[in-house]
Amino acid sequence: MSLHRVTPFQALAAFALVTLTFNVVGAQSSVASRPVPDRDYRLFVGLNIEVSQGDQYALIEGYVNNRVRTDLSPNLVSLRKVDDMRFIYAPKLSRNSLTVKNLSAKQIASTAKAARNAMRNQQALQDFQTHQTAAMEGELNELMANSAGTDDELLQAQVSHKQNEITNFSNIADKFTDQQALTEDINNRSKTAQAGVPTALLITAKVSAPTLVTDAYIVGVARISTEESVSQDVVFFDRVPRLDQKLRQIRIVKEGLPGEFEVLDVKLHIYRNGQELVTDKSEKQFALTRDEAYEYLALERVSQNRGKSLAPEPAWSLAPAELFASAKSDAFDYPMTVQVDEKGNVTSIDPNIILPQNVAELVTKLPFFPGIEDGVAIASTAQVNLASFFR
Repeated sequence: MSLHRVTPFQALAAFALVTLTFNVVGAQSSVASRPVPDRDYRLFVGLNIEVSQGDQYALIEGYVNNRVRTDLSPNLVSLRKVDDMRFIYAPKLSRNSLTVKNLSAKQIASTAKAARNAMRNQQALQDFQTHQTAAMEGELNELMANSAGTDDELLQAQVSHKQNEITNFSNIADKFTDQQALTEDINNRSKTAQAGVPTALLITAKVSAPTLVTDAYIVGVARISTEESVSQDVVFFDRVPRLDQKLRQIRIVKEGLPGEFEVLDVKLHIYRNGQELVTDKSEKQFALTRDEAYEYLALERVSQNRGKSLAPEPAWSLAPAELFASAKSDAFDYPMTVQVDEKGNVTSIDPNIILPQNVAELVTKLPFFPGIEDGVAIASTAQVNLASFFR
């Protein structure tokens, strides 16, 4: 697999110009008698990874069991079937910076024991899924028996809730017990051993987050040196079901590498639903206030769409922490119409739409790329559904 590194000189120049502008504006507007505004937003240089699909490149937006979800395909794509991959570095916005400690990478021996452990873990997960599903279905049957022939709304609601619970559990469990992914992994280990290439790369780190993040995934890039190449990039992926304030150990093994190599550098990029989360190791960081972050969104919207007219769009990378913490989209699935001002603030929600209070509060905290008309930011109307964050 070849890797093509794209150096975004123009993007970085724009980044430097914007950060300089914010410095000057902040210095001119500071008043000793006013409290210093929080700077918990981060402008940084992040990494987008695209994989080849046919004659196009598709942006990776999710990762499950050595498969990726892209913006060009509704189905998961096996990484083993990807012929080419490329990096694109770009300025990004995020908040609630994660902490990465003790990041290291070293060469290790690849053994058949790893494959046996994978099979053992997979069987345990399948046994748990079978047992748990049977128990939930037993509870459902009991509820249905009690509600038969009655109009008790509470019982009917409990039946519906239990049915949804079984469906959600099945969907989540299937991701962890993907037999095809396990078979591919074991076959790959076997081929590697038969080819006489017993080496692998072990990447370890400890990661924490100030707010809960579920269903995250890591894309790492290790730069190695071999006898054939002075510098070669190795990409690795891993899923992280939960991140919070507790430091969690990350351990990733990347196999199928040359017999001898030296690790030159390693970097971790952490994502949720295609949105990169800033860490204390992210490149070219600059702390922003809320107002400066919104100003940057408007600037980016206008500069990338000169002369165009577009409706507002959510800036999902700055979505409220409650969305990053949730593993389910159902509780947020409410299409709505909102008014967005020229700075990207939600100013009102269509009063004819009935919404749960928490959904209404969240959408007012969601930043938007403002609408533009002939390349000028304006106040306008947007259609939004918070469930779209989960794709």
